Amino acid sequence: MKRNALLIILWMVCYSHTQAQQLGEFSPKDKTTGMNKLHSKKMYIANFTVNYQVFNEKEETKKGGMLIGAKGVRGNAKAELTVGLGNLSQKDLQQLTDEIYTEFKDAITAKGFELLSSDMAGKTEVYKNYERLENADPSLAEQPGLITIYPSNMVFYIKGLTNDGKVKKGGFMGSVTRNRGSSSLFEVMNIFPKLSSQLEDAIIANVDLYVFFIEDLNAYKGDAANIRIKTSLRLISSDYVTSKTADKSIFAKKADQYATGTSQIDFVSGRYNIGGSAETVYTGNMKKDLAIEGVIDDRVIKSYAKGGADFVGTDTYFGTLYKGENKSSTVVSEVSVNVETYKKGVKAAAEKFLEHHIDNFSKSVK
Repeated sequence: MKRNALLIILWMVCYSHTQAQQLGEFSPKDKTTGMNKLHSKKMYIANFTVNYQVFNEKEETKKGGMLIGAKGVRGNAKAELTVGLGNLSQKDLQQLTDEIYTEFKDAITAKGFELLSSDMAGKTEVYKNYERLENADPSLAEQPGLITIYPSNMVFYIKGLTNDGKVKKGGFMGSVTRNRGSSSLFEVMNIFPKLSSQLEDAIIANVDLYVFFIEDLNAYKGDAANIRIKTSLRLISSDYVTSKTADKSIFAKKADQYATGTSQIDFVSGRYNIGGSAETVYTGNMKKDLAIEGVIDDRVIKSYAKGGADFVGTDTYFGTLYKGENKSSTVVSEVSVNVETYKKGVKAAAEKFLEHHIDNFSKSVK
């Protein structure tokens, strides 16, 4: 009996240790304004999205030509690399997002906040000309290689969709897509204060999470086409990964694009009569990425091509003719994951991030 009890204790210690090693170091940070002006415990969740990187496509070319400092020619080189997460389905990611969202709401209400309905928000002047989006389908249109998942039981108000299926900037995605070159703070600084004031200074909550599984690595190019990436599952702080996506031109040319994002949570409340800015803003994110360990194998994947060089040439009536051979490399790699392990790791990272900032924010609410 004592032996069995000892084995159980040892198993629990090992299990707890394994669980503790699931996440890397968590380094939260926040920026606050006017926290002493909070006087409402009513809250409306205006946005909640989780963006999962599920594939990445790259292409690089290196034009050949005359060799410098020597007689001869080198051919063109082209490297292609496509990498994707295996085993995960859209249904899996939807279920995971729903679980994260449910626990977010539970954590909010556990702190004594009262969640306002989407119907109430829809009656405000702010959302008068917005479209009601309910049970939104997952979207692959927002960024290359990313699938944006919305909680299945949530209602959003948006300004509409573009022809290619993207949410128009200034709608709910305009508030959280903190991509390079975008008007990322438009909603937080302009729309949310108005919405709060029309909901009796209720707190407007805004959440956007990004989960990436690859990192771009610098690769020495020289006279070759060289692509290198590293697999690394993580909840990103703020990052970008290059990608290639065919545009809609008649030539179907693949152009450089970026999958970018910032994992962030905002709480906005009140509005100054003069200037219209928010009285209270809490913005929470991280100093660095939060690693999700033990889910995928961390490894380097590369695609390398170097045009063949012709130093000898062929004698002709017009002189020596050099012809470099064109070379190409195409690599397609699938990163296999255990679905339940992936969901468990991502959920743990999201909970760590959200629970910290909910706790930190709620301390300032009287």
